[in-house]
Amino acid sequence: MRTNLTKTMIKKAVSSDQMKENLTFAYLDTDKGLLRTCRNGHSVINYKVECENDMSGYIKPESFQTVKKGYSEIKIDGDNVTSNLADGSQIQLKTDQDRCYPDIEQVTPNINDNHLKIGINLSLLKDLYDAVPFNSDRNKNIVLHINPNNSRSAIIFKQQLGANDMQPAYDGLIMPVRID
Repeated sequence: MRTNLTKTMIKKAVSSDQMKENLTFAYLDTDKGLLRTCRNGHSVINYKVECENDMSGYIKPESFQTVKKGYSEIKIDGDNVTSNLADGSQIQLKTDQDRCYPDIEQVTPNINDNHLKIGINLSLLKDLYDAVPFNSDRNKNIVLHINPNNSRSAIIFKQQLGANDMQPAYDGLIMPVRID
């Protein structure tokens, strides 16, 4: 597999919860040309990657390069994962491949003409996350109110209350971005 993904990107995309051990790794699915990550069972990222004569399997985040320049070449051979990094260094790690990654297709809906398509700038979404307080349960969850008849109208968001919250501490708008 050839990729320019970094260790930091992959660490943020996989779980750090050792109770969900299978999700603490990225999974290379060579049949589909995807590197799959699942943070907590609530979010999945499928990265498109270049695969040539590769085996499918689990890859630890430490196998990826630490800088954004260049590409990593990662090979799986049984339980051995070898990474040739852009700086010329090599990392070899053992990874137990005898595990089962979640069947993501089982919960992935088909995209069709009936789906509402809304563009959201992820940088602005991160800024929004950084700008709001936690609720009483130490979460930063919001409820989205979306007009299904107009994908270009503003999305209203309201803080999801924690167990000890009497009223929302904030609400606001997210403006959609052009995606066509």
